[in-house]
Amino acid sequence: MPKPKRMKKAKSESKNAEKLTPPIPMSAVPHLFNEKMLQWQDAQFQALKSVYDKLDEILAVLKE
Repeated sequence: MPKPKRMKKAKSESKNAEKLTPPIPMSAVPHLFNEKMLQWQDAQFQALKSVYDKLDEILAVLKE
C-alpha cells in the first residue's frame, strides 16, 4: 500500500494568512485618505460643472 503524500503546509498557511489579514483602513493612513477625498471632491465638482455648462447651453438655445 503506497504511503500518502505529505501536503505542503507552508504555502497553504501563508495563503490563509493573507486572506485573514484585513485591509488597512484609509483612516489609518491620513494622507492617503485626504488624497482620496480630494480626488472624490474634484470628480464631484467636475460632474456638477459639466451639468451646469449643459444647462447654460440649453438656456442659451431657449432664449433664441
